Amino acid sequence: MNNFSLFSVGVAILLIITIFNFFTINELFSEVEKKKAEIEEANRLPVISLVLISPSECDSCFDVSPIVDAVRGLNYNLTYKEEGVDKASSYSVSRLPALVLSGEIDRLPSNLVNVFERRGDRLVFESPPPYYDLSEGRVVGKVSAVIIEDSQCQECFSFAGILSQLRRSMGMYIEERKVESTSEEGRRLIEKYSLTKVPILLLDKEADFYGFDQFASTRQQILTFEDNYALLPFPPYVDLDTGETRGLLDVIYLSDKNCKACLPVSFFSSGLRRMGLYMANETYLDVEDAGEVLSAYNISFVPTVIIRGDYEAYTGLRDAWSAWGVERNNALIFTNYDAIEGAVYVDVKSGAQLGEEVRVIEVNGSEFEFSPSTITLQKGERVRIIFRNVGSVPHNFVVDELGIRTPTIAPGRTAQVDFEVTKSGTFSFYCSVAGHREFGMEGNLTIS
Repeated sequence: MNNFSLFSVGVAILLIITIFNFFTINELFSEVEKKKAEIEEANRLPVISLVLISPSECDSCFDVSPIVDAVRGLNYNLTYKEEGVDKASSYSVSRLPALVLSGEIDRLPSNLVNVFERRGDRLVFESPPPYYDLSEGRVVGKVSAVIIEDSQCQECFSFAGILSQLRRSMGMYIEERKVESTSEEGRRLIEKYSLTKVPILLLDKEADFYGFDQFASTRQQILTFEDNYALLPFPPYVDLDTGETRGLLDVIYLSDKNCKACLPVSFFSSGLRRMGLYMANETYLDVEDAGEVLSAYNISFVPTVIIRGDYEAYTGLRDAWSAWGVERNNALIFTNYDAIEGAVYVDVKSGAQLGEEVRVIEVNGSEFEFSPSTITLQKGERVRIIFRNVGSVPHNFVVDELGIRTPTIAPGRTAQVDFEVTKSGTFSFYCSVAGHREFGMEGNLTIS
């Protein structure tokens, strides 16, 4: 092959390499530009528009400022403006204040998006009550509550808990006031709604904006009128026909101090309170000092409870009590020990201990120790731990592996936990109040 031919081949190869490098470099450059554009797009601040539409004055309206602050606090390219009632229709909102987000809303964080409702290419938030209703031209959801009461009745039922629950669970905005039952306004309202007892809580129909109408339809304690709801009291209350205070109870708790395994009378006292009963008087008697009471009410077993007084004021209590005991000599008496699993009780005449055998262990807690600090049990035992707080701050008793946890109790109080020992091993018991275990309030429980 002559020199010319070799030169031609060389030129051809060089040309091919040049063309290949051109396309390769061009492809690499395009890829770099693409990556650069992706990075720039990722780093570009999303463009968002936030509009607040609100009435000029509405101090009681739902506060949207935390939502506004959350949006404005984002590192976005944000424009913000405020509009008045006259612009509400152009944003298709009817409950003010309202918020409208537009722009690159798909790039907003999900926890914020969930607060809004998606409407086409916008996110819209319309206030819950109280709000300015565009169709009615007024603020709705401001609930007026009137408590008609007899201020002389110190024992009477209080609606404070119910009002607190309505505010907390329904978010209800309530303006409350009290009216004396003997005042001119009180007498007028009592006559208007044919009320027979006080205290009474009247809520106006603004409560319907919170769905209270559906709630009221399922409650016998709530009367529905054209302009108001009347929430009837639980005892004690004043009977307006007789002037008597109804629902005051006189309760006697009977126990045997020699029976450590017996059901504690605190079981009865706490249970009666959970039932909503009002104990005007409470008496605690040991069997040694209760001869007359035992005879008067024909008591065969203790511990028990005797409920005297106006228990008929509690609707359904007499019928419900048949599951727990008997009615005898104008009193409700607990007698059904079979209704309480593991209950231990004493035959008054013989002194015999009856019921399922339970091992009772008393544990005292103080700053920052338990006494005893070691407990030994046998697998298969039924155990009752009586925990007493003998310290000066709240404490509790916890064994994680056995699922044992008493309530945190105040100084001087007692808590109880019953359980069956189902596993073996050595476990720690401790006080779970912050810092107490670290200060040494811990012991060992061994099961063999």
